[in-house]
Amino acid sequence: MLMCESSEDQTRALRIISVVGMGGIGKTTLTRLAFNDAQVKSHFEKRIWVCVSDPFEEERICIEILESLLGEKPNLVGKNNIQEKISELVFGKKILLVIDDAWTEDSSNWEQLKGSLKNSCPGSRILVTTRKEMVGKVMGSRATDMFMLRRLSEDKCWSLFCHLAFFERTRVECEKLEDVGRKIVERCKGLPLAVKTLGGLLRFKTEEHEWQSILESKMWEIEEVEKGIFPPLLLSYYDLTPPLRQCFSYCAIFPKDCLIEKDHLIKLWMAQGFVKEAQNKGMEIIGEEYFNVLAMRSLFQDFQKFGGNENIYCKMHDIVHDFALFLTEKEFLLIEIDGVKKPWKDPCFKTIRHSMLMFEREGFAFPIPLDNWKKLRSLLINSNVRGDSTSYKENLVNSVMDHLTCLRALDLNANKLRGQIMKLPDKIGKLAHLRYLNLSGSGDLKVLPEAICD
Repeated sequence: MLMCESSEDQTRALRIISVVGMGGIGKTTLTRLAFNDAQVKSHFEKRIWVCVSDPFEEERICIEILESLLGEKPNLVGKNNIQEKISELVFGKKILLVIDDAWTEDSSNWEQLKGSLKNSCPGSRILVTTRKEMVGKVMGSRATDMFMLRRLSEDKCWSLFCHLAFFERTRVECEKLEDVGRKIVERCKGLPLAVKTLGGLLRFKTEEHEWQSILESKMWEIEEVEKGIFPPLLLSYYDLTPPLRQCFSYCAIFPKDCLIEKDHLIKLWMAQGFVKEAQNKGMEIIGEEYFNVLAMRSLFQDFQKFGGNENIYCKMHDIVHDFALFLTEKEFLLIEIDGVKKPWKDPCFKTIRHSMLMFEREGFAFPIPLDNWKKLRSLLINSNVRGDSTSYKENLVNSVMDHLTCLRALDLNANKLRGQIMKLPDKIGKLAHLRYLNLSGSGDLKVLPEAICD
């Protein structure tokens, strides 16, 4: 289906294949296996992966597609200009575009985007993952190109569960826990994510009464909470220690499908006071132990290594990310600002404690008065603004120093700001609670203000 070509493909540039199934069933995992297959890599000249999610943001999606084609952040403004450049770059090329986690059923959202890809070579494919069959139809998938992903069989669920929950156990231990284990797996209803979550949880439970407690928990009476959260995640979350719960919930600060650097995440945890020294162990070591616990619980996935020092990066499953947001909905906020002032309508902004701001253009305006953010404790900043505009960066830094005096973590990474911070103002001393300041990539910053060294 993905690489097989018929005579019809020669007259139809884009064939749209949809992988449809409920949340946690493995759509993205299956699609990623296909995307990274050696034969698929050699078959398509360009492979592009974009996470869409909800709400649908056409310009952001186009920017990500263009960035993937160029291999760098695009220096273009305006959706039409970006789409024209995409059309130019895919001309005559056989492409594979994955649109992961699509939700919108409004066909008008897709038409311009599909139009920018129509000049690609015959045999090109768009591969869509979605929880809703109607989305696949709206995207343009024919009935023969709709792949309905079914729940795992009981035997396969049991095999996956055993791989995690019975890791390094003796045969006698496994036999003792098998009956209650099978009953727990039945409650997962064929969902791989549910099986993995509970398998990771029970891996550390050695007594039969602990397994029985999971089986009999009242959490199973919650059929489904908002945004597709289901009981296994709640069971795993409430089994964590309070510091680990804080560390997990904090991950809501990152956008969905974001690559999270382990060392960066641990430093953010430390800045918030979630990680403390104990028993002759430094905070970094304890932070790494916390990270490993969450990873073994299947709350992190898609581990990768980059850079000469092989930094570890990971992602969160979209449902796990939804769960973190559900736990922290009035404390964490991601804002994308395109340079146009827009009214701020959410009355709960005064409860926000942690935020990531993403600027698309120079001449930004903060979406709400910074005086209302005086209790903000984390500010992570990403920017697609290119060039050497020092005024943009100076305005940004000065605004932070003047208003956000409760900050514990401030990320001004030059690679994310699309340029270096040349100078820090002396008034950084106002940030008396600051514990983590990221100035990575600002090699031209030669001197730190004395106030920061006090």
